Amino acid sequence: MQVDLERCIACGVCEETCPTGAIALQDKKVPIGFRPPLCIEACPVRTNVPMYINRIKEGAYEEAYRYISKRNPFPSICGRVCHHPCESACRRGRLDEPLAIRELKRFVADRFVLTDKSSQRGKEAIAIVGAGPAGLSAAWSLAKKGYGPTLFEKEPRAGGWMRYGIPDYRLPKDILDREITAILSLGIKTNYGVDLGKDLGFDSLKASGFKAVLIAVGSQRSKPLGIPGETLEGILQGLDLLRAFHRGERPTVRGETLVVGGGNVAIDSSRTALRLGASKVTILYRRGIEQMPSDREEIREAQKEGIKIKCLSKPIEFKSSDGKGLEVVCQEMVLGEPDETGRSKPIPKEDSTFSVYADTVICAVGQRSDLSFLGGRADQEEDRFTQLNPATLETGIPGVFAAGDVATGPATVI
Repeated sequence: MQVDLERCIACGVCEETCPTGAIALQDKKVPIGFRPPLCIEACPVRTNVPMYINRIKEGAYEEAYRYISKRNPFPSICGRVCHHPCESACRRGRLDEPLAIRELKRFVADRFVLTDKSSQRGKEAIAIVGAGPAGLSAAWSLAKKGYGPTLFEKEPRAGGWMRYGIPDYRLPKDILDREITAILSLGIKTNYGVDLGKDLGFDSLKASGFKAVLIAVGSQRSKPLGIPGETLEGILQGLDLLRAFHRGERPTVRGETLVVGGGNVAIDSSRTALRLGASKVTILYRRGIEQMPSDREEIREAQKEGIKIKCLSKPIEFKSSDGKGLEVVCQEMVLGEPDETGRSKPIPKEDSTFSVYADTVICAVGQRSDLSFLGGRADQEEDRFTQLNPATLETGIPGVFAAGDVATGPATVI
């Protein structure tokens, strides 16, 4: 068998993993027939899973941590909230069940924080707008390569959706703070309370001496359902609810609560609603529970807390119920052929509308990026901004790059 050499990026994983020492990437050449372990291929950052698990087995925890943190600036965070595609690929799962790769990462990462403090900044200054997972990762990588990154963040603290969206029971904030502090110790400058488009723009950043600008503002605006009655009182957006809650506010959630959606925001919103005082929480989802994009473990935890999931149900209208709450008119669905996502397409069932009633409704059906920083020329500039060079991630605006959710669409922390 021969490997497609064009796919190889000479990352060195094979050389590190080979137990015999027979592999050497001399002159960036790859041995014929090599294929990385499936867990490495499945990992979005190509973490050397076999290597760090072997080091844990040997009790060499610090060395295991170093292997994890070679490619991942958030080892303890990903040890908690990563959707662990490596485990789905793990060959052990064909025998009984996959190795607990995420938990092993958490086990060793919680024992070490190795900072590489740098008092010198690179000569080339890079502006990074957004201090979430993508912005912090970019700053971390650039600082280690000798550049001088500066973060601009509109919130008062760094972390992005890790801080203002993921609940504490999934990601304790002391763990988040610890890993962000380690990243910033590389000499990365920070500017908080700064909003791109209002407080600064591309031209002003370049005039300040920045050689390039990276946009990493995430996707923190909710997608509307687009059905009648969506603006009625008592209807909230999941992203707004989570953001307000993690800023220390207490959004009003009362009585019986319906959550529309099936992703992580829907699950997090439903569990947060219980903590805000909802008497009962039911999730409405238009597909079956097997097609829910949320993490399986999070679905089970929500069910353990008493949250009900009503599948094959799609809201088509909201009505005010005589001042006594909200009437949610729904359509029963059936599953058809797979769509572009690979999941069965939900199809409306004829003559099958029904109503459910609630005091509060939380909508969590998707996210999008806020591109208002493009200003009055948004229609013209948005086309240029979203035309990314796949090799460099440079937008159609010279010197402006994009990464993370604003470039790829909503995704996970890893």
